[in-house]
Amino acid sequence: GTAVYQAELGWRLRELGYEIRRGTNNAPDIKGFTKEYLDNESPRTREIKQRAEELGLSGRRAEKLIAHQDRNEKLDVTPEELKILHQANAELFGNQPAKVIEEAKLNRGKFHRSAEELKREAYSAVEYARKKSSERSAVVDEHEVLRHALQYRVGSVRLGDVEQALQEHRSEDKLIPVGHVRPNSPGHRYTTDEHLQMEKDIVGWAVRGQGTVKP
Repeated sequence: GTAVYQAELGWRLRELGYEIRRGTNNAPDIKGFTKEYLDNESPRTREIKQRAEELGLSGRRAEKLIAHQDRNEKLDVTPEELKILHQANAELFGNQPAKVIEEAKLNRGKFHRSAEELKREAYSAVEYARKKSSERSAVVDEHEVLRHALQYRVGSVRLGDVEQALQEHRSEDKLIPVGHVRPNSPGHRYTTDEHLQMEKDIVGWAVRGQGTVKP
């Protein structure tokens, strides 16, 4: 669900003219803001840093401890006061939000993907997801493949595009359906040619080794 939401959010931001990049936890981040501005944007962050200084503490570990201890003591700030804080912080850093919005207005309507481009990007996303999902497991759930694909191309493809690409991989036997261990569980499970060959090799080694040594 999170991956679908983030993919759709990234797509719509691009439609509005914003440039994005894959940020923390694969969420789409709008480009155009400096790290210093973003670090200083959160009143909660500023409060934690101030509290750390009062206690003579420093570093990320200290801030985490303070945030954990004070997590129920949230800032008592009205929406209007919060807006004033954000505007004041923006002025300190050159009004980056206003610049980002103006650039987005100039780029609005320019984001376009042809059917061929979408197909190509979605296919490569599923190719990446197939390899990523099977790194540690011989059998993977379909939702894992979809999740990795959407995160890999956040803002460039949507769920429908990835689902079509997944069907292509199935038709090409790059993703091989496997029966579910729980018959009533929703969704498909897949393996790959590489994992099937590995299983056959292991069984072959076991068979050839039988009776060749004493217990």
